[in-house]
Order: sequence, then C-alpha cells, then structure tokens
Amino acid sequence: MPVMPLSRSEAAAPGPSVSMLVGPLGKGGIGKIVVQLTEALIASGVAVDLLLLGRDSPYFTALPKGANIVMLRSLHPIAGALELARYLRRCKPRVILNHRPRLIRQLRWARSLAGVSFRLVNVIHTHLSTQLRLADKPRRQLRAAQSLAAGDALVATSREVAADAAGLLRLLPEDILIAYPAIAAGDLQMRAKESPAAPCLAQVPESFIVAIGRLEEEKDFPTLIRAFAQLGAARPSLQLVILGEGRARAALESLVAQLHLQGRVHLAGFAANPYAWLARARLLALSSVAEAFGIVLAEALALGVPVVATDCPSGPREILVDGRYGRLVPPGNPAALAEAILATLDASPDPDFLREAVRRFSPEENLRVYRAALGLEDPADGDRSA
Repeated sequence: MPVMPLSRSEAAAPGPSVSMLVGPLGKGGIGKIVVQLTEALIASGVAVDLLLLGRDSPYFTALPKGANIVMLRSLHPIAGALELARYLRRCKPRVILNHRPRLIRQLRWARSLAGVSFRLVNVIHTHLSTQLRLADKPRRQLRAAQSLAAGDALVATSREVAADAAGLLRLLPEDILIAYPAIAAGDLQMRAKESPAAPCLAQVPESFIVAIGRLEEEKDFPTLIRAFAQLGAARPSLQLVILGEGRARAALESLVAQLHLQGRVHLAGFAANPYAWLARARLLALSSVAEAFGIVLAEALALGVPVVATDCPSGPREILVDGRYGRLVPPGNPAALAEAILATLDASPDPDFLREAVRRFSPEENLRVYRAALGLEDPADGDRSA
C-alpha cells in the first residue's frame, strides 16, 4: 500500500485506472464500502488511486496493498481545490469516483484550474431528503446535493436512496445505477469466529442483544435504551451492548444512569471486528431515524442472526423485504421496539432462512455495477431503475 503525497506510483499496473476521492475514511459504512470496492477493483485488474484526508480511521490499515494512497492535506474550498488541481495536472485521471457530495465544488474548480477532462461518477451514500432535514446548514447541503447531477454517472447504495435522489434532483429513475453494498458472507463468517473485543467492555455478557453504529443523532440510541429498559422483568439477565463511538456518548451515558441501567447497558466503543459480537448476540437491534442502507442489518442476516429494525428511510424495509426477514417498527417508538425485541427473542427465525436474504447483495453484482458506472463495461443486464 504505497503512500504517495500527490502523484501516481510509477509502478502502477497498466490498463484501466480509477481515482477514488474519499476524503476522511471515517468509522462508518463509507469506509467499509471503500475498502471492499478497492479490493474488488484491484482484483479485476483496475489500478486505484485513493485520495484520502488523514489516517484516523480503523479502515486505513484494512486498505489493500495494491492501492496507491494519495494523502490530501486539506479539503478547504480553496486550498483543497488547488491541491486537487495539482493532482489532476500530474496524474490526468480518466475517471474519478467521488464518495463525498460536498467535494464536487472543489473538483469543479480543480478541473478548471488543471485544464483536464475526466469522467466523474458520484456515489450517493445517504437518503438525501432526510440528511437535509437533519442538517445544521440545509441550504449548503442542498447545493451540494444538487451538484450531484452534474457528473457523468450516479450510483446509489439502495433502491430507496436512488428513488429519493431522483425526486430531489429531478432525474429519471433509470438515470441512477444501484450498487448494493457487497456482503461477502464467507469472509464475515471467518471473522465471526474470532474472540470479541471492544475498548470499553472487557467481558462478553452471557446473554445480550447488540447494536452497532456511530453514537450520533440519526442512530437514535436513546430510543433503543428506553426500549431495553421496558424489557424489565421479562428478561432480567439480558444485556445490551452498543458498539460505536461518537459525539452522543456523554448524553447516552447520562440516560443509562437516569434509567438505572448501569451494568446492563454497555457503551463498548468502536469494535474493529463487530462480527465476533454479532455472531454471539441474541439479536441485532437497529433504532435509526435515517440510514443510507443499513449494511449492519445485511451483515447480521448473513451470519444468521435475527434482527429488529426501525422502518426508517432508507434501507431496512428494502433489506428485510417488507418485514419478511425481520420485524419493522416505527422510528422513535420505544414501546414498539421493545415489543418487537421480545417477540423475536421468543420466536427466532431459522438462521438458514435469514441467510437467504443477502444472496442478492453479492460482491460480483456490486463490482459489475461500479464497472458499468466507471465506463469499464456494458451495464446492459444490470439494475438501473430506482
């Protein structure tokens, strides 16, 4: 995994190449998708430049060795555009795969400054309408979202995300390709065999349900904690483990204390291998008010673990096929969530039945859609409609 400041490695393999503009890898689903997609592209013979900001991500060390890392120093509108222009002049990429809508403005300026042309493919990782509703600066977010349509191709991570984007951007549904995050079930099952580890929880509870995600507003862990409190005497030995970090930690710790749940609810921190926890959990609970896809739901199903989820935009209903593979409840409703958790614990579905749900999220199909978006192959047989 060579780390280059601002140029392509001279040792880069001949053939097609892609420059992937990522910025911060982060600790959420985007970083996971970038790692998987980079591995798949390289394995298919595509050279990949990864334009990253910083190394403060658990996914940085998971990046494949064949990737050419280009470390950016800034994403500031002016400094970032100048830095990207320098990269464009030196490397002259044929195609850029952009994972961050807010960076499109810098890319436009950089392209003008560098005097180069390239194919621009933008990826939509979030339900744009919900993101705008939750945004601190919705006008700025709206401008960034609207600029997505200026590229040469659009990819969405789910059918619901694509449908929402098509309406917001006034596009036809067929204008957006759909690339479900790839679920490599065999790899998950191998990692699930490892011992669970988390920075803030030394001992694995004997009986627990698990939730996984950043400790942020859209994950709505307060609703999950209140739902768990309502389980009360029905499940006195059951514990709740929440894997993740974020700005809401202090508020969640306060809520746990307020509900007298110390010792039963654990804010365990970010786990590099959440699958070891998933495989040992009684079920996975997702309490979000908004998701781009809800990849953790699909990962739990791949491991045969029961799930309960809020029917939020977007992803859970699509993954669970209208509740066929797991109960759906209204967002922000602790009583409904508690009832669904108890019902699932009392009558857990067969693990083989759950695994059936994720066969459609194959790595091969994910790669095929991205190669089509990047102009590397014909998308004739693919899923284009939202």
